[in-house]
Amino acid sequence: MNMLEKYVDRMNAGDAKGIADCWVDEGAVFDDEAAKLLVGAPAYLEGKDAILATFTQMCAAAPKATIIEMAEDGKSMAYNIEIVGHVLECRGTIEEEQDGKFKVYSCRPRV
Repeated sequence: MNMLEKYVDRMNAGDAKGIADCWVDEGAVFDDEAAKLLVGAPAYLEGKDAILATFTQMCAAAPKATIIEMAEDGKSMAYNIEIVGHVLECRGTIEEEQDGKFKVYSCRPRV
């Protein structure tokens, strides 16, 4: 299972700590433009604590993620997140990685 699959698996399990553990300890960034589809504004999170706090809130809403298409290199995917009655059509990309974890992960709307 690659890191993107682990990310989706942990999201489906409601495991906020497991999601945050997909990022490195130092210099972690989650650049989430797709957040504007749900809350009206993008999110740019720096640091594992901020990432954990955001996913703790998100996991409380029991999101369900489905991978639509994985890139051959395993560095990006098209996926949907069903949350609070909405389906967010996303493209996730590992922009930078370190030690097999995300350093910078971006999520963009596919629409």
